[in-house]
Amino acid sequence: MVRGAETVSGQQSFLKSVRYKGEQEIRFRTRPILDTYEDGLDYLASHLPRYSRMFSEPAVKRDGAGELSTIAWYSDEAGQIQAWGSLDQTNKVRVAAVLRAFLSDLLDCVRRTNDEQAKMLVCWLNILSFDDDLIVVNGHPIFTNWGIVPAGGADYTDKLAHHLLHGLGQFLPEDYDASQLAMMMIGDPVSSQKEAGQRPDNGQEQPPADALDPVAQKPADIDSLNSDVSKLAFGHAGDQTRAGRTGPPHGAAPDGLETKESDRRSACWLPVLIACIVALLLLLLMLVPGFLVYPGTSGASALLTDGAIRQSEQALLTRIGDLKSQLSQRTCVAPPVAAAPPLSEQLSPQSKDKPKEALPSATAVVDVVPLLEAATVLVVASDSKANMSSGSGFFVSPDKIVTNRHVVEPAKNGQVLVVNKALGGARRGKVIATSSSKEFGEQDYALIQMLGEPAKRFLPVALKSDKGQQIYAAGFPAIFMETDEHFIKLFAGVVTAAPDMVLTQGIVTVFQDSPSGNKLVLHSADISPGNSGGPLADTCGRVVGVNTFIKTSTEQQMRLNFALKSDSLLSFLKANGVTLQPEDTSCSPQMPRAQAGK
Repeated sequence: MVRGAETVSGQQSFLKSVRYKGEQEIRFRTRPILDTYEDGLDYLASHLPRYSRMFSEPAVKRDGAGELSTIAWYSDEAGQIQAWGSLDQTNKVRVAAVLRAFLSDLLDCVRRTNDEQAKMLVCWLNILSFDDDLIVVNGHPIFTNWGIVPAGGADYTDKLAHHLLHGLGQFLPEDYDASQLAMMMIGDPVSSQKEAGQRPDNGQEQPPADALDPVAQKPADIDSLNSDVSKLAFGHAGDQTRAGRTGPPHGAAPDGLETKESDRRSACWLPVLIACIVALLLLLLMLVPGFLVYPGTSGASALLTDGAIRQSEQALLTRIGDLKSQLSQRTCVAPPVAAAPPLSEQLSPQSKDKPKEALPSATAVVDVVPLLEAATVLVVASDSKANMSSGSGFFVSPDKIVTNRHVVEPAKNGQVLVVNKALGGARRGKVIATSSSKEFGEQDYALIQMLGEPAKRFLPVALKSDKGQQIYAAGFPAIFMETDEHFIKLFAGVVTAAPDMVLTQGIVTVFQDSPSGNKLVLHSADISPGNSGGPLADTCGRVVGVNTFIKTSTEQQMRLNFALKSDSLLSFLKANGVTLQPEDTSCSPQMPRAQAGK
């Protein structure tokens, strides 16, 4: 839910206040991490200034035992705030790009400089509840409840790593994982001697253990960790202190002194060892000749006669042949059409008020997938507050793109970006026409004029489509874009990056009339938010509908995919000066003719 940030004294804004009941504050070199705010802010300002406002300022109150009681969180950013858990997919992708860049830059500082303050900032990366405590103010991510974990979460690296995986750990660079980050955050051993410089039973003073830096970790360190784990598994004493770390180099622990961590590790590894032994015995049994041979024949096995087996094989071979034939028909021949006029005539205005465009239909031989990839675009719109939204669209001429009105409605002054690989990245576009409504079943259309060099390929439109006909849905659904590296780069400002188009396949299930009389195509090709405005095409590459909305029924566990049929699209285009030559025959896929001599 979006809510406003309350402005307080100065230029700071109050974000929220939290009362704590047992949550644990991370410590860095025995120092409570929230007490390091000023030092960390100075480091960010001097080394990573673009991220200096990413962490909110805590006003901390502790109880008599020094444990957290309440914290009020403040920020220099003012405006509407939204929690990560309530962001839509498009805005999550934008914020994720910022988080990845921040983690990469911070860990690069640790790697290059081994600076203590950089390591201290790593301890800030624990967020109590990622969905609720990462907030976005005017598009900028800000952390609250940083440096805090659930009760017991800071005692062991495995717990800390598990917590990180549900937070910032999912945005780590490829050369780091949550376990490494957790080990880097651990500052002192979990034992009865928690305070720095406390003397154990042998009378020797031991300093607090430093956090383990995965960059400086040597192969010998890894070997020692493995060997110590093996000792624990077989019940031998080890020098473990915390989360599998070797003991401090100043001397081994006295005989008979066992930490809680050692007991817990032993208890964890013993069942695993037993399971491995059982699995090994089963594997050896399977190697005994005849062990896996089933006992004597039963009455059911008599049904598997030679004749029945031959019939089953023949049925499978026939089905395989049918599938191969269908696969070969991806390349198809569209019905013959009259020759198209020259491009200059197609684009010549037919009236002073509305330029008319007479465009060609499908080419004689069409390879559907490359055509859809070249002619389908990602449409990105940004409002006056820099909030981004995206959908899909497709070329109906070298410089005209069709999409849904609801995709471009947020666009400031009608300015949008259109993106695909065939264009070489992002291009500017201008919304030049929209339908009068975007309601269910209405003509939810928009027409975009792309600027610059025209596109090389565009889609013809077909009036004829049949129930049961095979179709493709092409577009850029948000759920796929969230993990597309090119989409993430695009939203990070790389204008040459273009995400991959997503293609799904299905059939036309039924035709319906909307309450306003527009024809609707219901189909089985999966679509989701982000597919809006994308083409629904037949196997000849012709547009039979524009994907617009979905409808789900939780009671019946049904999901319906709706496209506006091409009839209303042609009417909209004609009313706005674009006249196409639609095809009114069914798509009849054929094998392309072999060239002479082949």
